[in-house]
Amino acid sequence: MADRVGQQLGNYRLISLLGQGGFADVYLGQHLHLDSQAAIKIMHTHLAQEEWEGFRKEARIVAGLMHPHIVRLLDFDVEDGIPFLVMQFAPNGTLRRRHPAGQPLVPAIILPYVRQVADALHYIHGRKLIHRDIKPENMLLGPENEVLLSDFGVAIIAQSSRQENTQNIGGTVAYMAPEQIQSKPCPASDQYALGVVVYEWLTGDRPFGGSFTEIATKHILVAPPPLRALAPTLSLSIEEVVLRALAKEPQQRFPNVQAFAQALEEAISALGASATVIDQRPTLISSAITIAKDSSADNSLTTRALISSPHLSAPDVTAPTESPRRGITRRTVLLGLAGLAASGGVLAWMALNHQSPTQSQIAQASTKPTPTPPPPAGTTLHNFWYDPYPVYAVAWSPDGSKIASAGRDKKVLIWDVKKGVPTFIFTGHKGYVNAVSWSPDGSKIASGSDDMTVLVWDAATGAVLRTYTGHQSVVGTLAWSPDGLSIASGSGDIYEDLDHTVQVWDVQTRQLLFPPYTGHGSQIKQVAWSPDKTRIASASTDKTVQVWSATDGSYIYTYQGHTDEVWGVAWSPDSKQLVSGSHDGTVRVWEPKPGGSEIVYKSHTDEVNAVAWSPDGTMIASGSGYTQHQRASYDTTVQVWNTAYAPTAIPLVYSHHTDVVEAVAWSPDSTRIASASDDFTVQVWEAV
Repeated sequence: MADRVGQQLGNYRLISLLGQGGFADVYLGQHLHLDSQAAIKIMHTHLAQEEWEGFRKEARIVAGLMHPHIVRLLDFDVEDGIPFLVMQFAPNGTLRRRHPAGQPLVPAIILPYVRQVADALHYIHGRKLIHRDIKPENMLLGPENEVLLSDFGVAIIAQSSRQENTQNIGGTVAYMAPEQIQSKPCPASDQYALGVVVYEWLTGDRPFGGSFTEIATKHILVAPPPLRALAPTLSLSIEEVVLRALAKEPQQRFPNVQAFAQALEEAISALGASATVIDQRPTLISSAITIAKDSSADNSLTTRALISSPHLSAPDVTAPTESPRRGITRRTVLLGLAGLAASGGVLAWMALNHQSPTQSQIAQASTKPTPTPPPPAGTTLHNFWYDPYPVYAVAWSPDGSKIASAGRDKKVLIWDVKKGVPTFIFTGHKGYVNAVSWSPDGSKIASGSDDMTVLVWDAATGAVLRTYTGHQSVVGTLAWSPDGLSIASGSGDIYEDLDHTVQVWDVQTRQLLFPPYTGHGSQIKQVAWSPDKTRIASASTDKTVQVWSATDGSYIYTYQGHTDEVWGVAWSPDSKQLVSGSHDGTVRVWEPKPGGSEIVYKSHTDEVNAVAWSPDGTMIASGSGYTQHQRASYDTTVQVWNTAYAPTAIPLVYSHHTDVVEAVAWSPDSTRIASASDDFTVQVWEAV
C-alpha cells in the first residue's frame, strides 16, 4: 500500500509508519483535537457495501473487550471501502523485537509472558471469540512492560468478510493449528499457536519450516521435533507440556489455554533453583593437574596416574586449560577436594549395592574420592523473576545468605539464596524503588525511591525504623557508611532540574552531618563510600565522577575521563582506586588524584550502566544495555575481568539477560554475582 504519512484518517493524522504486515499497515496517529496518540491499523482488505455491517458488528465486540492484557480498540470505521482500527498505542514495541528470532530463552523468562497471554485468551474464549493470529509480533509491551495481546483484525475480517481463504493469512502459517489450516478454527487453535510460540522461545526455532504448503502439511501430518533435540538442558516435564499443547487433535490438548499455562508453570517450578547440569570433567581434571604440579616432584608420573581413570578423559596438558582471565583458583582446588571427600566415592556406591568393602578398597577410597567441583564460571544458579516489572537494584546481605532486589513494582523483595525463593516483600514506598542496600551488620535495609524518600527498615520484619525526607527529587542511589552509622543518598531527575545533591545523614537522628554536596550539575546516578570511611565518590549524568570528603563534604578530585553520562562507580577494597562505567561504552579504572594511573576496558558494545569491584579485589563486573530501547539488538551482558591482567584481560561474558542490565553485585565471598535487569529478572551465577 502507498505511504500514508501525513494523511488524515477519521480524527487522526498519521505521523509515522510503525509496521507493515501481510494483512495491514500500522501507523502512529495523533488526534487532531486531543493531541493523544494511538495506533492506526489500516487493513489491506477492501470491503463491499454489504460487508460493512458485518465488520462493524464484529468490531463492536472487540471494542467491548476490557482486559489488562488486551490492547484496547478505541475506534473503528470504513473509509473509501477500506476498514481501519484505532487502537491503544503500546510504546515499548513487541516481544518479537525484545526477543529476536533464533535466540532461545530460559523458561523463567517466558513464564510471565505465557501467563499474561493465556489470561487474555481465556477471557476472549469466554466471549466466543478466537484470536486466530497468536505470534510474538502480536504481543505488545505497554508502558509498564505488561504484555498486551493485539491484532484482532484477523478475527474481525475473517468473521465479517467472505475472504476466509487460508492464504490470506499465510504469513503466520508457522503458528497455525491443523484445524485452522483446514478452515475449522476453535479456541484450542489459539492454545496450539501459543504452544508454537513457547516452542520457539525455548529452542530458538519453530517446529516446522519451509514453504507455506510444506509448513501447512507438516502441521497437519508431522509430529513436531522433541524440544530437547534442540535444547538438551530442558526438562522432560517442560517438553511434555509443550508437546501436549501441540497435539494434532484439539481434544488431545489441554482443556483450555489457562490449563496449558498452569501446567507449564508447574513444570518450570519443579526445576527449583538448581543449576544447569553440564559436563564438569575438564574443570575437575584441570584442578587435579594443578594440585599434582604444586605438590609432586614427578609431575609427569602424577599426571599420568590422575588421568588413567576410565571415567575421565585426558585434556591436552601441553595447552592452557583456563584463560588468563581467572586460571585455576585456590578456591576451585579446595572446593574440588572437599567435594571428593563429601561424595564417598567407591564406598558410597558399594553401600547402595549392599556390598562390604575390603580394607584395601577403604584405603583406596580415602585417597581417591569421587570429585564434585563447583559449577564453572557463568553457570546460572538462580533466576528470580518479577511479574512483569524491570528490576533496578540488587544487594547481597553481609552474610551472603539473602539478596534484596527492587524495581518498578515499588517493592523490595528479599530472596533466600540457598532455597532460591522470596521470603519477604517490603511495600513501604509509593514510587519506583531505585536503590537498596543492607546495613553492614545485616540487620537493616535502606531503600531509595521516586517518592523522594529513603526508608530504613528492619530486614527481618519490614518495620520502618527511619524515614529520610531531605531530598526534593527522585532518590536514585544510596550507600551505608562502613561503620553503619550514616547513609549517603543521591538525587536528581532527568526530566527536571532539581536537587542534584548528595546528602550524608545520621541514621539515628536523620540530621545532615554537613551541608549537601552540590558539586554536580546534573542527576546523581551512583554514590560509593570508600572502605576506609574517609571519602565518597559520586557518579553523575554530567559526565563526571567526583570524590570528596566523607567527614565534612569538602571537594577532593573530579575525574573527567568519560565522554558521556556516568552511571556506575565503585571503590577497590583497599580504597586506592575507583572503577566507573559510562554510556560512552567504557569501563575505566583510575586513581583519584591528578596524574593518577588509568586503565580502559572497551569490551562492551553499548552503554555501561553498572559496575562492581569484588570484595577480594581481584575482579570487576560491569553490566550493559541500551536504555532507550531504540535498537533491534543491543549488548545485554555482564562482563567480568581479572584486574591482574588488565587491560588485556579476556572477560567472562554472561549473556543470559535479554534486556538492559541495571545493577550488578558481588557476593561477600567474591564467588557469585547477582545481576538485575529490565527483563524482569534477578539472576545469580558463578563468577569464578
